[in-house]
Amino acid sequence: ETGTGIKLREMAQVHSAGAMAAARARERALAGYRKAQDEDEDEDEETETLMTDETSPMMDEDGNRVPYPKLLRLVRSDGFNFFIIFWVIVAGILVGIQTSKSLQDNAGISAVETLILVIFIVEAVMKIVAEAPKPNRYFSDSWNVFDFLIVVVGVIAWILEHAAGMDLSGSGNVVLVFRLFRLFRIMKLLKAIPQLRIIVTAMINSLPSVGYISCLIFLLLYVYGVCGVFIFGDNDQKHFGNLGIALVTLFRVMTFDQWGTVLYVQLYGCDLTYTDPVKLRVRVRVR
Repeated sequence: ETGTGIKLREMAQVHSAGAMAAARARERALAGYRKAQDEDEDEDEETETLMTDETSPMMDEDGNRVPYPKLLRLVRSDGFNFFIIFWVIVAGILVGIQTSKSLQDNAGISAVETLILVIFIVEAVMKIVAEAPKPNRYFSDSWNVFDFLIVVVGVIAWILEHAAGMDLSGSGNVVLVFRLFRLFRIMKLLKAIPQLRIIVTAMINSLPSVGYISCLIFLLLYVYGVCGVFIFGDNDQKHFGNLGIALVTLFRVMTFDQWGTVLYVQLYGCDLTYTDPVKLRVRVRVR
């Protein structure tokens, strides 16, 4: 082997060793960078936690500091919402059970109802306090007003039934309204379940359009009522004797209430369906 070949081989070995050293250096630098980045992320998380819990308090919609942030998070949490939904369902089931007269005065059911009333009272108080420093914001939501009204009526009914000793189970008692009002507790589900609340809100917002639809239906009934009097009035004065009766008959047909009778009178004549007193009263022409 010549001297030139030896020198080339040595140069190749040196170059290979340099490349390997450079690769190891790059790997160490990359590992150091990743470690530093992880440490920075940990510091950012600690700083964010510190800012949230200590130096950056929760603010309300008006920019005021919330004095009870943990309570506000609790009443807005899914767990608290599911807890209220559970007791609303129980309250609805108890109202259905009490339709049985043998269970209306059951002591166990009364105790559970009292517990449910206490839970709803605590819920309302917690939500009002959580809205501090402006607790009146609780009443800015119509659903909260509905919940609060249910609680107030429930408290009044409990006082009348237990403290004043009134019997609210009698059907002739005016105070029975308070007892029946407990049925509206099941309506709390509309607030607790967002999907139901969206549907109800959409229905309420569409009420003005329902008025126009009602006008359209009335116009159709009016047109067909007039046509019915002109076409069937002589044959069937019982159902189409005048415009008012014709409108009622068309409404019956729309609801499928004995519409077959109206059909057969027009097909086969009124003598097959009218009794003699009816014939005399409406003075029909039998054909």
